[in-house]
Amino acid sequence: MPLNADSTYSFGLIDANSPVQRATWSVREQSVRLDTSTYTLNQWAFSGEKLRLMGAFPMTFRRLTEFVIDSATVYRSLVGRNWATDSTAYHFHADGSACLKNPKTGDVAVHCWRLARIGHSLFVVIKGNRSDCDGNFQYPLQITQLSVDAMQCQGGGPLPNDRLLLRRGAKLATTQCEPKGFQPCRTYIFPSSNLYPYFFYRRGRLFDIRQVVEREYKPIVLPG
Repeated sequence: MPLNADSTYSFGLIDANSPVQRATWSVREQSVRLDTSTYTLNQWAFSGEKLRLMGAFPMTFRRLTEFVIDSATVYRSLVGRNWATDSTAYHFHADGSACLKNPKTGDVAVHCWRLARIGHSLFVVIKGNRSDCDGNFQYPLQITQLSVDAMQCQGGGPLPNDRLLLRRGAKLATTQCEPKGFQPCRTYIFPSSNLYPYFFYRRGRLFDIRQVVEREYKPIVLPG
């Protein structure tokens, strides 16, 4: 969300395929206005690095720090390799599909992925599900550093200063995502103050949904 000195701003998703909205903004008498939405003194907070807006849909914006990263190098490094954090394995494929695997349960969720550039900075955008690539965005990952065996990212969670370290592993045995386990159409659950960004979180409504499905619905086997 670039804020311009002429009191205009543009608002859009990091994914470049999404439309950008343009409007005006102002700060006066201890209130912040974005387009037609006004936030009073107790509904906004600002520090040197982040702007927090409270309301029906709370939003947190962090100041974008530029990191110059070559997109071709990142793409070559990501595709066809196992990248993992302490809790999730990421498989990025050349066909635009991305597998997110829970090492503890073995469940695999299928999403779409792409690289998006904002200024000089490069982001990994993971979105969609096994049916289509529209919506259902994961937290965008701004790549801050790439080495031979690791990739450091910023923005891997709901807090502005969240960091994520992905370690590079072995080559993938397959070139496509193979889903496993129950995957809801949308892996975000509202209200915004209580997001569950990944499908494998045990605590929360996603786990409850999975238990109901496994308990109440059984596969039907037809003869022949």
